[in-house]
Amino acid sequence: MKSSTYSGHSRLQKLEERKNRKQAFIFSSLTVLFLVLLIFVGFPAFVRLVGALGDVRSSKIQPDKTDTIAPITPTLMADWEATSSAKTTVRGYGEPGSKVNLKDNGKVSGDTIIADDGSYAFDVTLEPGDNEFMTYATDLAGNKSQDSMSVNILFDNEPPILEVTSPEDGAKFYEDKEILVAGTTDIDASIKINSFIATVDTEGNFVRRIQLNNGDNEIIVEAKDKAGNKTEKKLKVSYNP
Repeated sequence: MKSSTYSGHSRLQKLEERKNRKQAFIFSSLTVLFLVLLIFVGFPAFVRLVGALGDVRSSKIQPDKTDTIAPITPTLMADWEATSSAKTTVRGYGEPGSKVNLKDNGKVSGDTIIADDGSYAFDVTLEPGDNEFMTYATDLAGNKSQDSMSVNILFDNEPPILEVTSPEDGAKFYEDKEILVAGTTDIDASIKINSFIATVDTEGNFVRRIQLNNGDNEIIVEAKDKAGNKTEKKLKVSYNP
C-alpha cells in the first residue's frame, strides 16, 4: 500500500512538473518574441503594432445590423407656456441608452444620451416670440424614432400696455359710493383692481365696479400677461358724502 501510494504521488508530481515546464517555455518564447520585435521594429512601431492588434480586436464589436426596430418616440414637456426669461429648460422621457436629438424651430440644435431612468433635459435659449421644440431618438443601429409632439414656448419680456380711462386720478365723489373702474390692456393680459379680478374682452377693454370707503381711497390696477410681465397704475380718489 505504501509503495502504491508513493507511486501515484510520483506520477502526479511528474505530470505537474511537465505542465509547469510547458507553461514556462511558452512564456519565455513570448518574452523573447516581444524583445525581438522591440529591437528590430523600434519602440514607436512596436506601440503602433500593439495598438493595431487592439483595434482589430475592438473592430469586431459592431452595432447589431439586424436591429431594425426604432426607439420609442420620446415625450417632451416644458415648465412654462410663456416666460419673460430667455433661458429655460425642456425635458422629457424616452428609451434609456438611446440618443435624443433636439429640434429648435425645425433645426437640430443638440443631443444627449437618455439616462437609465429614461429622463433627459435640454437647457435652451429662446428667441423673442414663439419658439417650437421637438425631439426624436436614435439607437446604435441608426434607427430613428418619430418626432415627439411639439412644445411651444412664448418668450415675451415686454410689459403689457395699461390705460385707466375711469376714474380720473384725484377725482372726488360725493353721492356715488360705488364707482366704475375701466380701461384697456393687451387682449391676453389679466387685470386686477385692488386684488379683485376684472374681465378683459376680445378688444382689451375691462371694467369693474368697486365700493369706496369714506375719505381717501387708493385704487391699484395691475395688468399681467402670460409671460409674467406686469404693469401697474395707482390712482387716488376720495368719497365725502
